[in-house]
Amino acid sequence: MLHRARHLFIRQRTAVINSIRAYLAKFGIVAPVGRRSVEQLLEIVADNHEDAKKLSSGYLNSRS
Repeated sequence: MLHRARHLFIRQRTAVINSIRAYLAKFGIVAPVGRRSVEQLLEIVADNHEDAKKLSSGYLNSRS
């Protein structure tokens, strides 16, 4: 049972990582595959949070 729970967690984590990478790739922000690369991407976005707000609001407005 513990093995299944761990497997589910890893699948969900991978799905979230891939979603983040795909979202940022739409704006030209790319990184190599892997959990650590996404952690670095998130640090970059957090450091530039004003730019990230502009990107996300522009994306949301284009989807409306």
